[in-house]
Amino acid sequence: MSRVAKRERKLPSTTDFRELIRGDGESLPVRRLRDEAMRRFETAGLPSVEVEEWRYTNLATIARTVWERAEPVTLDRAAIERYSFGDRASAEIVFVNGCVDTNLSLLHEQEGIRIRSFAAIARSEDAAEHFAAGVEGPLVDLNAALVSDGAIIELGARARTEKPIHILYFYKGSDRPRTANVRTRIVLGEAASATIVESHIGLDDSVYFVNSVTTIESARGSRVDHTFSQELGLGTSLLATIAGVQQQDSSLRSSVISLGSSVARNEVTMRLEGEGSELTMDGLYLLRGTQHVDNHTVIDHASPRATSTELYKGILDDKSNGIFDGKIIVRKDAQQTSSRQTNNNLLLSNDAVADSKPQLEIHADDVKCNHGSTIGQLDADTVFYLQSRGIGKDDARRLLTYAFASEIVERLTAAPLRERLQAVLLQRMERP
Repeated sequence: MSRVAKRERKLPSTTDFRELIRGDGESLPVRRLRDEAMRRFETAGLPSVEVEEWRYTNLATIARTVWERAEPVTLDRAAIERYSFGDRASAEIVFVNGCVDTNLSLLHEQEGIRIRSFAAIARSEDAAEHFAAGVEGPLVDLNAALVSDGAIIELGARARTEKPIHILYFYKGSDRPRTANVRTRIVLGEAASATIVESHIGLDDSVYFVNSVTTIESARGSRVDHTFSQELGLGTSLLATIAGVQQQDSSLRSSVISLGSSVARNEVTMRLEGEGSELTMDGLYLLRGTQHVDNHTVIDHASPRATSTELYKGILDDKSNGIFDGKIIVRKDAQQTSSRQTNNNLLLSNDAVADSKPQLEIHADDVKCNHGSTIGQLDADTVFYLQSRGIGKDDARRLLTYAFASEIVERLTAAPLRERLQAVLLQRMERP
């Protein structure tokens, strides 16, 4: 065997993740699913930078750390007030360290809408269907084996929400490294409509590893606006998988907002299986210090006459590193596809690094597809123009930076989140 063939393509882990499985009282199908998922993960392992799709993000620190399962802690409402939507949400389900907190959650009966936690259904015989992610990979398998809890949101045919549904995941560490695996499943029936916000919040900067999986299933004619927003502590590593499948004439808007964590990998895969489906994907990563965020996206056009638009924007300061690795696939039978992909990056420091790799993989001939990316600093002429109008240099830089990011923030339909992010942007822009 050659030396190349012998090279390790997975990272040996210090943690025996199998010891972290807890399935007491769960149904036999779920226990079997967990065991099968762990066997697949143990075979594949954590991916190394030798794997092409992971060459930008090194998981060696996660592999070397001995992780313990996160333990439930009690929070009071004052601790979460600044993040809660309160009565501006149609429902709010709260998880702390991967476990639902029924005292902090605000759930109301809504016609055609069912909200449950994974822990609540894990003892039922049909629970295994909720663990199926519709997407493969070692981190998805690790999540299936170790998932402690999460939200299941199901909307029946023609059900709709007037206010957003808010899922709040809080993480609070300890003096030892902790890990939490959480799962969100969103299912929309025919012609259903909802706005759903998934917020991941770190309450301290302790060492933490979050492995999150979100799946979205959109039936014919449904409309869903889903936002994944994270403000995790600077000691946290986040590996987030978001996967969606769309049927005929469905509409899906996916927004990924990355403000926190030390290392984050957002893997977003959307498959347009139905004719006439529409997809909009937005992303914003606002980084400073030595933060590292890797956005890996795939838009898979598998049906004709579907449309997708993707816009990811990054603002990088200090010695941070932001990556956009996006691919659009147009299958052979997906004629009359229209797809546009854009990645723009703004560097506020000479030491910040942005990597951009937009890709098109087209197997059909009657399509309209384009992509592009930009990486640059604030335009000196524009800054000078604002100065000539009486605006100080630092204020001019802040104004232009805010305007660059606000294009994404202003498109968020959930007003409470939009307002919070506007405030965070203004606070961040106080730095010259």
